[in-house]
Amino acid sequence: MGRIWRLGNMKDKVFEIPVEFKFSGVFKIKARDAAQAREFAIKHCAMTQGRGVHSSLPEEQVDWDFPWHPEKTVGTSDEPE
Repeated sequence: MGRIWRLGNMKDKVFEIPVEFKFSGVFKIKARDAAQAREFAIKHCAMTQGRGVHSSLPEEQVDWDFPWHPEKTVGTSDEPE
């Protein structure tokens, strides 16, 4: 869980605000057909906060194009924690 920064006085309430980060891009995968390429994407391609975009396929078989900065959607909360 992230840190809660105390910027105001101790009477401030804590609100949980839902935030979604969305990365959209493509993996370019060498395969015999589209079904196999999709299977490879499901099994071998991922993205994590620590490692970024990665694949367990050989380097000559895969490439990708993803932006560095995601789209951000911020929700609202009416009730304090």
